Amino acid sequence: MARKPLRWPNIERQLIAWLTAQTSRPVFTETPDTLTARLPAYQIERVGGSDDFEIGKAIQVEVNSLAATRPAMWDAVADVETAMQLLAANGTEHWYVDDVQETFSAAVAPHPNDGVRRATATYSLTIRPTHQ
Repeated sequence: MARKPLRWPNIERQLIAWLTAQTSRPVFTETPDTLTARLPAYQIERVGGSDDFEIGKAIQVEVNSLAATRPAMWDAVADVETAMQLLAANGTEHWYVDDVQETFSAAVAPHPNDGVRRATATYSLTIRPTHQ
């Protein structure tokens, strides 16, 4: 009997759904022109690097916590850190995350818009494939 081919979930799509549900804040892959009216928010991006394991692989994602003020930015960081911790050994019908490791903790990064404060963190998500 032939094995079904493996398919890896769309990490960005699934992480948008997870963070939106956990934080009740907007989550984007590309920030909209109306960003300042929607703060605090998150911008996520799958970034280079992955390691294959016996039952899954680790994929790196960058999470930008965006807010109008520095204190609000750090509050957004705290909420995303909690949400990412809760994601380990969790998931939905569309994906399962065995582990979440904080590769680089949140650090202040300049944003092109002077009205936006940004902190950037990188996480490694060890995910399992789905079958087609």
